[in-house]
Amino acid sequence: SVMMNNIRTSADNSNILYIGAENPITIEIEGLYTEKIEVTITGAGTDASIKQKEGNQYIARVTKPSFRESAYINIISKEKQKIIGRYPFKVKRIPDPIPEVIFYAEKHVVKAELMRQQDELKARIKDFNFYGISPYCDIKSFTLFYIPKGKPLVEITCIGSDFNTEIKQALK
Repeated sequence: SVMMNNIRTSADNSNILYIGAENPITIEIEGLYTEKIEVTITGAGTDASIKQKEGNQYIARVTKPSFRESAYINIISKEKQKIIGRYPFKVKRIPDPIPEVIFYAEKHVVKAELMRQQDELKARIKDFNFYGISPYCDIKSFTLFYIPKGKPLVEITCIGSDFNTEIKQALK
C-alpha cells in the first residue's frame, strides 16, 4: 500500500502485478470521489490496462514482465487535467507450477516408493498466494522418466493427472 498526498493506492494482494492475471487495485482518495479522477497505467509494456470495476475498485492487467521498469498507476484529476498521484508496481510472471507426489517436491525427482502411495500427480504453484488464482493446477499430461535396474532410461507419457496402467506397472 502506498500513501501520498492523501491518496492510497494498493494492489489488494501485494505491490506486484502478475502477467495474465486480473490484479485487483484499490484507490482511496481523501476528499475526492472516483468520478472526479481518471486512472491509467503506464510502463511495463504497452499492453497494460486498468479498468474500474466499481467504486474505488479497479482491475489492472499486464502482459510483459518489467525487469528495469515498473508499471505505474497514474491518478489524474479530471478537473485539473493533471496527474495527482503516480505509484510504482513490480510486474512479474506467475511462477511455474511444481509437480508433487504426496506434497513432496524436490528438483522434480521423486523416489518410486513415494509414487506408489498415490494414483495421481498433482501440481501447485509453491509459495504463491494470490486472490483469485488457485495454487493448484490442472495437469493436461506428463511424462515419467525412470531407469530400471540394469536397463536404459524408460519414458512413459500420460494424459491427465491419473497414473495410467503403464505407469502403475512401472512403479511395482
